[in-house]
Amino acid sequence: ALARLAKKEHDEDQRPAIRNKIDIEGYDRIYIGYPMWWYTFPMIIYTFFDKYDFSGKTIIPFNTHMLWCVEQSTNTLCISIIWRSLF
Repeated sequence: ALARLAKKEHDEDQRPAIRNKIDIEGYDRIYIGYPMWWYTFPMIIYTFFDKYDFSGKTIIPFNTHMLWCVEQSTNTLCISIIWRSLF
């Protein structure tokens, strides 16, 4: 069931809601951990970057999957962060 949901979110480019507000203001360094879902990070990570301002923060991504697509997902995540900071 979870794999089907993850695929549907990915295929439809969904942005699932974040239930609780996350206060990132007091942090200079933010670790973003995620599992691999359909060869990339979960779509809620996109929601997270759409919703919060990471200007001036150091983002340290890590993935909880062994080695499959780690570099690709990290590159995509970094590009997302940079792209959002430009606009």
